Amino acid sequence: MAKKLSDEKLVKKQERLYELERDCSTGPPMTESEQMQRIREFLADDYWAKLLAKAEARRKELEQEILSVSDPQQFERMQRNIELLSTYKNLPPDFGVRKK
Repeated sequence: MAKKLSDEKLVKKQERLYELERDCSTGPPMTESEQMQRIREFLADDYWAKLLAKAEARRKELEQEILSVSDPQQFERMQRNIELLSTYKNLPPDFGVRKK
C-alpha cells in the first residue's frame, strides 16, 4: 500500500513540482547581467559571422564523427545535421549585416 503524506508534506512536494516545472520548460532564470550580456552579443557587428563560424566548425566535427558511427539511426541523424549545417554556406554574403 502506498505511503500517505501529511497535508504539509503534500503541499511542499506540490510547490517543488511547480518550481521544477517552471525551470523545466524555460531553464533557470537569467540574471539581469546575463540578459544584458546576451543582448550585447546579439547586437555586436560580428554576431552572425561568429554564429556561421560555429555552424561550420560543428559541421566539420560531425563529418569526422560520422566516420566511426555504426548505428544506422544515429548515422542518419548525423547525416541530416550535416546537411542542415551545410545550408548555412548558401546564405548571401551580406546575411545578418546590419544596415546603418
